[in-house]
Amino acid sequence: MKIKNITVENIKAVSRQSLDLNGCSVIITGANNEGKSTVINGLIKRFQGEIPTKIVKQGEEKGKYTMELTDGSIICWMSNGKTENFSFTTSDGLVMKQGVLSAISEKYFGKPFDIEKFINGGQQVQIKELQKICGIDLSDLDIEYQKAYSERTIANALKKSAIGKQKKEPVKVEYIDVTEISNKIENIKRDFKSECDQVDIRNQIAQSNINAQYEKKCKEIDLRNSEEKQRVKDHNEKAEKQRKRYELAIESRDKLKFVGFESNELEVFVSSLNKEDVVEYNPVQYPQNEEIRREMYPEFADISELEKELKEANEQKVLSRLYVQEKEAYDAWIEECNQADLKAQQANASVEDIFASKKKAIEESNMPEGFAITDQGVEYNGFILSNSTVSSSTKVIAAMKLCRLYLGLLDVVSIEGSLIDNNNLSEVIKWADSEDIQLFVERVDIEGGEFKYNVIENV
Repeated sequence: MKIKNITVENIKAVSRQSLDLNGCSVIITGANNEGKSTVINGLIKRFQGEIPTKIVKQGEEKGKYTMELTDGSIICWMSNGKTENFSFTTSDGLVMKQGVLSAISEKYFGKPFDIEKFINGGQQVQIKELQKICGIDLSDLDIEYQKAYSERTIANALKKSAIGKQKKEPVKVEYIDVTEISNKIENIKRDFKSECDQVDIRNQIAQSNINAQYEKKCKEIDLRNSEEKQRVKDHNEKAEKQRKRYELAIESRDKLKFVGFESNELEVFVSSLNKEDVVEYNPVQYPQNEEIRREMYPEFADISELEKELKEANEQKVLSRLYVQEKEAYDAWIEECNQADLKAQQANASVEDIFASKKKAIEESNMPEGFAITDQGVEYNGFILSNSTVSSSTKVIAAMKLCRLYLGLLDVVSIEGSLIDNNNLSEVIKWADSEDIQLFVERVDIEGGEFKYNVIENV
């Protein structure tokens, strides 16, 4: 069923417009705010549930929109600016004035489908709309898929990063226990020290014996010196007494002679008093202590080869420890790569499982012919609906095909002329004609022309 004619009086910006269509498609042109959308879609949108904030044209009391269908039925929408009234006259002449909206809205006008939004809304809008048409909701799976896809991207990046470290397996260096070599060297040194200690002990004993003998000699000299010192002392004391006695005798003789006493006996007595000289004390000096003939240390054994062997062993020991560290780092890298690869595989498996679930849900749904949902977006006849892959006519035809699923008894589809150029418009009109769809094309006249319409009778 199609539209035969439309008459609009005082609705929104329209004073009066009448379209005599006889079920044909039409191209409507005019400047902005000339009421193009109101004329071709006003009543349809109202029956699809859209309630305009303003119905009656400013300055007018009443507005009326009348649509006659090709089966002879008439739908009328009237408003006084405050209330609305609807009537439906059947092809048999029966008039319905109560419950018109609920009775015929979906039956005749179906449900709204925004073709422009579907075409320009992008991949996600198209996918959501197609899911809605198919009666499936993949939003939860989409969330899971996006999460899994992100985790897979991260896992692959971590795997690539781990592999990119490119660690080379180190050459094994055997560990050498240097204890035996160290013990050999230490034993030689200990034995040498022990022998030297024994030599020191023997030298100390020998020196002690010589020192003892020296001390004994010194003590004997001290004793002799002490006796000699006493003897000299006694001698000198005796000599001093003798000197004093002699001097006293001389003095006494001289005094006697002075008084005239002469005697041979006195001379003999004086002569008998012999003087003794004072002697000096000369102690015996200590002899020089003897030094022993020290026993020499034994010759130290040549351990240069052992020390060289120990040095090489220690160097290998260091290399062995370094090898252990490098091997641990290499093993850790291998484990990191294995874990990264495992996580990447698990993440990929998760993505594939979710994708399989989405694919199954899509396959089991009531997908419109020619359509498919992929990771890249909505496909139509094997091509993604994007500007880079299909023509504007193909996108519009695909959207119209989906829109047709929402139509009621009225096979009418409206599109914005801005969605398609003149070269592709003919393709869209041909498709609409082949599908027996009445097409309304609304185009803006950039030169600001008046409202006019061109009925397309012959395609």
